[in-house]
Amino acid sequence: MMQVWEKINNLKGTNASKEQIASWAYSNKICPVEFADELELDCEYPSELTEISNKLCDNNTCGFECLTKFLESEVQEDE
Repeated sequence: MMQVWEKINNLKGTNASKEQIASWAYSNKICPVEFADELELDCEYPSELTEISNKLCDNNTCGFECLTKFLESEVQEDE
């Protein structure tokens, strides 16, 4: 298992810290449900991340708390 922020690094081919990703999203007012579009990936955005963000953002107001919970959520590692 890995956390969402680590998965984002894998998808983007980057090595950003959780705090750097959070700062980028928060300063650009990007809610976790918008990551699929805002990350501009060369591959398909994982449906697992969409499910996590939809669940969290339904229960929160998409502020910093929601973003932190999203980035810290556990996901499957790539095979």
